[in-house]
Amino acid sequence: SSQASNPSPSGLIRMSGTSMAAPHVFGAVLVLKSQFPEMVTKDVHKLLFDTAVDLGAPGTDLVYGRGALNLNEAFKPQGTMMVELGDRVNARAVPLESSWISESPVTGGALAAALNGTSTLVTDAYDRGFFASLNPRVVDESRISRGLDPRLAAALHGSAFQPYGSTHDVTHVAHADPVMAMASGKGYSLAVPLDDQLDLTLASASGDGTSAMTVGLSRSFETARGTSELRVSFGQLDEQNGFLGATGHGAFGGLNTSTWYGRLEGDVALGQDVTFNTSLTTAHTGFRGDGVLSGGTADSLALSVGMSWERVITDRDRLSLAFARPFSVTGGSMNLRTARGISPAAMATRTNQVSFEETSVSLSDAGRPAEVHIGYARDFALDHRVRGSLAIGGIADLSGQNPRASLQASLNKKSR
Repeated sequence: SSQASNPSPSGLIRMSGTSMAAPHVFGAVLVLKSQFPEMVTKDVHKLLFDTAVDLGAPGTDLVYGRGALNLNEAFKPQGTMMVELGDRVNARAVPLESSWISESPVTGGALAAALNGTSTLVTDAYDRGFFASLNPRVVDESRISRGLDPRLAAALHGSAFQPYGSTHDVTHVAHADPVMAMASGKGYSLAVPLDDQLDLTLASASGDGTSAMTVGLSRSFETARGTSELRVSFGQLDEQNGFLGATGHGAFGGLNTSTWYGRLEGDVALGQDVTFNTSLTTAHTGFRGDGVLSGGTADSLALSVGMSWERVITDRDRLSLAFARPFSVTGGSMNLRTARGISPAAMATRTNQVSFEETSVSLSDAGRPAEVHIGYARDFALDHRVRGSLAIGGIADLSGQNPRASLQASLNKKSR
């Protein structure tokens, strides 16, 4: 039935009833079918019922039925959003809320910048397709301050793997091997003397989904100014579900990465107690994935130069100062496999075919600021049986936004 009001001055008449409501509902069905051709009519009906505004008595009643049509709500995603990774809807899908990438200090903001402007298809509880931007799924934890710099923490606890015998204290962080430092777990090294001045070094470390190995040569030179040393090494780092320390979750998971790198180090004696220190690390990384990130490559670089002084205050101390370009991505590319659409329904039957697109995006320089490292270490002996060491140090980037400091102390007891 329908009811009509008296005409307004403009000539419009307000009417109510099923005859007036039916065209609006039918129009809503057509609008939804036009926007979401993958839906069948029964699913559209359910969607309109579920998103209607309840009027009158709670629930369905004789006056208002299921309530008032709410087309705006019906157009919004409903329920848990799923990232489609399979060729058919829900064949292989993971929740959008659990799909994200955690950037590392090495990747910096390179991943977020590469994914800027990209998107992939996600589906809601009614298996309708929407597009979700990928850039917001990147969390740049490399710029979140957590107190102690992880490199300083690694040095303090002796886990910054330095295969050439450098002591694990803050005075060596700037020149430490940045790739081996990303390998978690236990590390081992073996030095084989080839002659009085030449050593062959083998090293490995593994744990928590990472493994690394390196082989190098170390040669010392005696000059009038003291002992100098040159080291060259080559190695490989393998990561499961990681990319240069960055980790993928959900639709960004399933990464398998291999990094090959070369490293050149030098300690040049400038005097009896003064040494010039430098190191250069260059790396090439390749990865494959079974999610949104299907593969890619990256080039990375680290560089440090500095000076160290021994016997500054006592005959058992060391002061070091270094300027470093932290190990970070300088370029590369990532291959993305993103869902782009769902095939239209065939009459009253859903087809649920998902189409995909393969694209490549460029990785730019991570843009990490240069750093200055300073450290002081001192050995001491309480008596002939008890010996110890103390080290203090700090790292600050030259932007002045991220200073870090640390204090290290150890006490060793030596029996007669």
